Amino acid sequence: MTITKRDQSRLSNKLNRREFLKYTGVASLAMGGTTLFGTYRGVNAAGIFEEFGVAQNETIVTLDPQATTALGNAVLNPFMFDSLFMRTPEGELIPWAATKVETSGEIDWRFHLRNGIKFWNGNDLTAHSLAFTINRIVDPDFVSPQRNMFAAVEKAVVVDDYTVDFICNRPFPACVGASAWLPILDEKYYNEHSNDYLSAAPMGSGPFIFRKWNKGIGVDLETNPNWWAPSPPIKNLTFYGIKEAETRTASLLAEQTKIISMVPLDHIERVKKAGFRASGIAGQRMVFVGFNQELEPFNNKLVRQACNWAVDNKTINEIFMKGMGSPMNQPLGSSILGFNPDLPSYDQDLDKARQLMSEAGYANGIPGKFDCEFVPSYALNLLEIVEAVGFDLKKIGINLNVQIRENADFRARRTQSTGVADFGPLFAGSWGGSSFDPQDFLPYLLDRKGSYGRNADPHGEEWIKKCMTITDPEDRVKQVRELMAYFHDQYPFIYLHVQPNTYAMSNDHDFKARADERLVVHNIKKLS
Repeated sequence: MTITKRDQSRLSNKLNRREFLKYTGVASLAMGGTTLFGTYRGVNAAGIFEEFGVAQNETIVTLDPQATTALGNAVLNPFMFDSLFMRTPEGELIPWAATKVETSGEIDWRFHLRNGIKFWNGNDLTAHSLAFTINRIVDPDFVSPQRNMFAAVEKAVVVDDYTVDFICNRPFPACVGASAWLPILDEKYYNEHSNDYLSAAPMGSGPFIFRKWNKGIGVDLETNPNWWAPSPPIKNLTFYGIKEAETRTASLLAEQTKIISMVPLDHIERVKKAGFRASGIAGQRMVFVGFNQELEPFNNKLVRQACNWAVDNKTINEIFMKGMGSPMNQPLGSSILGFNPDLPSYDQDLDKARQLMSEAGYANGIPGKFDCEFVPSYALNLLEIVEAVGFDLKKIGINLNVQIRENADFRARRTQSTGVADFGPLFAGSWGGSSFDPQDFLPYLLDRKGSYGRNADPHGEEWIKKCMTITDPEDRVKQVRELMAYFHDQYPFIYLHVQPNTYAMSNDHDFKARADERLVVHNIKKLS
């Protein structure tokens, strides 16, 4: 697989430099054994925090980084684990455990690792660690929900102590982006213990050492004195999972935490008036109401189409996102590779919606109520949004029964856990990623084996698989945009909006809002 300078030029002429680095990752810079990055040049902060609390809005249900796709774990993992790459707050890739990556053969990838990284127990992080990490994800007996992310990888093979080949069964252009936040595991430790044990006792090499999991509350960590990079300016770190937005904001105002994420828009002014900082940045998280297409009446495309014309997503954005979100009309937000800017929006049209219901055989509406399940987690104001969707759908004769679920229950009934579509017939949720690539979104949202796989569309699934293997950057953009046009007209969701990433912070450090929803603090500076 080769991405030529001409390919780079064609795509970069259409995208600015920052977008180019996000979308193509470093894959386009990695040919011919070229070193991707220089050495890590972070500097230790002046001054140390004895205690530092951060809070996000999902309760942690496992500490095994490969047993979940939960954003709560994705936010927690960089505190405990080193990954191949990391990202800047703006989304550009920077080196981490990997120092160089190159193509190996036609479709395979070769990663060169940094020497001198050690796990907390003293074991070296080597090529065997990375190979074990990947092979555990793709092992069908382990059943990791992250398998879709690395579905193109057949296995990882150790070349030497610090070189690993990813052997792929098809082209995998998103490999580098997908690997950006991949937590690298200690092979010996994870082989010695059962999965049950590992779900509560992680072993990493990252900037903070795991100390205690207070289930339902958070995770206690302390700085890793043997970390290979400059030490964080924090001695003890507590990572909280606080579902309720009011409680998260109160934790900051009471100085229990110093950074909180997923801040509701109507809290920002309150936080600022109290003397704290608050800011937002364009994100990737899309918010939607999905259909279980194996159940009537949502197996009828006309009904799904009517729902999209009935729901006023622009007003929902104005009221609940304060206009800071972006109304959607396709399964990708505008920051993701392959977003199609030429598709028309769904401006509420109740006459058209009622006509479609009539054509579907429901001129007088549909009797009874339909459950709409959701967990009020990473989508801001999701309960209020679902109620607003229900208010609009009632106008065309569809009545919702709003059902709030516990996170563990909801995740346990996702497709990758059960193999069947067993919730719905409607469900609300959100999905974000960190690679800025459709690989991070489409297989999870629109494949029946994905986390939200309630979309009964074999043709669409095959098209997604095709798009995920195209190596020519320009052709990949073209094909994904055509795929977006297809799903625009298939209505797998009620398209709502992409929400901004919002943070609130104390004034004694320099943390910046991030495009990838993370809470990276190892390189912050303590301010006097």
